[in-house]
Amino acid sequence: MNNNLTAIIILTLYAAAFLCEIVRGALKAVDAKQLEAAHALGMTKLSAYLRIIIPQAIIVALPNYFNFFLALLKGTSVVFTISVVDIMSSAKLQAEYSYRFIEAYVLVGFIYIVLSLVFSKCFIAIEKNAKRHMGLVA
Repeated sequence: MNNNLTAIIILTLYAAAFLCEIVRGALKAVDAKQLEAAHALGMTKLSAYLRIIIPQAIIVALPNYFNFFLALLKGTSVVFTISVVDIMSSAKLQAEYSYRFIEAYVLVGFIYIVLSLVFSKCFIAIEKNAKRHMGLVA
């Protein structure tokens, strides 16, 4: 198997482990009495999870997902070590070609800041929309 493919698979499994832990933690954060109350109302386990548990868990999980996404965005420069070209590696290659290292790295830093701010604003809007849908925000 190709070393690049192996490294990408390993990074994917690493990210999946973190995301699974976020989901597990969010589901554990919802009180078990919510499920008991749903059963008392005559809901099936599937219906209780779909209508009560998962919407509450989403509210808990969203900030963690967004934080992980932003960390992953900033940490993608690690993949250059496995020969996958990203923003940082293309700036390095361009700087080596033109001998303009400061300009290239300042531009990359600016791009990362802009991407982080744009995604943060999007994530805040998504989180507010989810909370409004749940009736947690007026």
